[in-house]
Amino acid sequence: MQTFTPRASVAGLMLALCAAAAQAQTAANAPAGKVQSLGNASATASVMSRDELRACLRDQDALKATAASLADRRVALNAEQKSLESENDGLKKERDAMAAKIEASAQAINAKVAAQAASVNAYNEKMDAMNAAAKKGENVDRRRQLLERDGKALQAASDSLNESVKAAQTENEATEKSLNERFAAFEGRIANWNTRNKQINPDADAYDEKLQSWKLRCGTRNYRESDEKAIRDGR
Repeated sequence: MQTFTPRASVAGLMLALCAAAAQAQTAANAPAGKVQSLGNASATASVMSRDELRACLRDQDALKATAASLADRRVALNAEQKSLESENDGLKKERDAMAAKIEASAQAINAKVAAQAASVNAYNEKMDAMNAAAKKGENVDRRRQLLERDGKALQAASDSLNESVKAAQTENEATEKSLNERFAAFEGRIANWNTRNKQINPDADAYDEKLQSWKLRCGTRNYRESDEKAIRDGR
């Protein structure tokens, strides 16, 4: 999962914008006719027209909103990253538990199959012995009756075991399919997070470019306090 270190410039630029806004608010209370600056303009810098100041103040508000949005996105992405990491750990634990359960089930079934195979072999040996005795002319009617009874019971046990094996396989396959689907959905959310996380950098770069342009266009010039007051009064 990708990580991101917040850009120091964003926070710093937010402070710069706030400071500029504070200067403008202070200027609004000063005597008419004085000039102020949204940045670090010299006293001899050119003075903006009211429309130019209006555009600069509007762009300043937009830049502050963008900086706040970038910061909010970073906070949200960081919180989502922690949630995804926690979910990833949980899915891995479920996968390990599923694998352990399937292994234990397989071992138990294999033991039953081995025991059933031993019973079948023992039954077949008895049948062979009975048939050999019959060839010698011995009376094996009673033995045949008992073996027929045992054979039916043995077949029923084999059928039951086969059903148990099928049921276990079906359950294991369903559990594995469900977990795989959850992993696939999780990977999709990871990819989405990575895309949004990666987009922050170019968005922050675009913000930096706009801010630098604003500082050159607006921060290097002065404005009349009377124009600012008029703008804030809606004129």
